[in-house]
Amino acid sequence: MGADAAALAVNVVQETAERCRIGRLTRNQHVLFELGELMTRAEIAANFARYAAGRSAPKYQPFFAPAALKAMSRICAREAALDVLGLAVRLVRGMDAVDDAGIADFERALRPVPSRLARRASWPIWTSWPRPWWSKTPLAPSRAERE
Repeated sequence: MGADAAALAVNVVQETAERCRIGRLTRNQHVLFELGELMTRAEIAANFARYAAGRSAPKYQPFFAPAALKAMSRICAREAALDVLGLAVRLVRGMDAVDDAGIADFERALRPVPSRLARRASWPIWTSWPRPWWSKTPLAPSRAERE
């Protein structure tokens, strides 16, 4: 149902918010907006996993078949974990308020992250990063296309 990936996303959000607080990044409005987006993505994935597990309020009746609902929840949780991890690393690493020791502690705190998600989140920005469907900005050309 994706509960493990949703829990991972929530843990990454908690660790990122704490690192931003320690580094005094929360004084910047754009950092607060980014943290709000991270929290929203993680909470949506966690609530969707709870809904797919049948632990939601009784007034919410499933619209889809249980197998389809579980698959959708799993996909939503994995995408949320990937997006939250990528944005968290870029947010904390991109701001210079956190020193190298703080970055090392942040990376150690995120160690339970599965290796495939960690590899995807460490992609450089100029590669074909998965964009949301509402984003109309074109992707930068890949390294092979530039050469």
